[in-house]
Amino acid sequence: MLASEFPVARPGAMRWALGWVDAARLTIRYPRRAAARTGDVSVRRAALPLLADDELASWSRDPSLADAIAVELHGRHTHEAHAAVLALAGCSARTRALQLDVLARRGEWALVEPGLRDPHHGPRAIAARWLVRAGRIDPAIVAA
Repeated sequence: MLASEFPVARPGAMRWALGWVDAARLTIRYPRRAAARTGDVSVRRAALPLLADDELASWSRDPSLADAIAVELHGRHTHEAHAAVLALAGCSARTRALQLDVLARRGEWALVEPGLRDPHHGPRAIAARWLVRAGRIDPAIVAA
């Protein structure tokens, strides 16, 4: 059965099949557009490991997938594509923390420093960790 013939009415089966293809590291990839057409967010989330970086970036316009895409790209260490995805406004605290981590790894300290004023503790902690580690701020300032 081709992936394009897979019953869309069974998103659980589709997620299982996508997970199996990814876990088996098959060279034959699931047709990416079919997963995008299903409209089921859980199926598209299961297809993320099978997508190329540029396709992930194009899927990031869907706010329900932005965090999952940011995590996938961060795990791949694809910092350029990751930065493009994270440029979205209204990202969650988890995504902002990943963004700060990527910016710090790239040495963009002027963009990491505003993370110390993030309203959520997660991104603040990532920013503080990197800035202290790089000797950009005094650890006593962070402890206060």
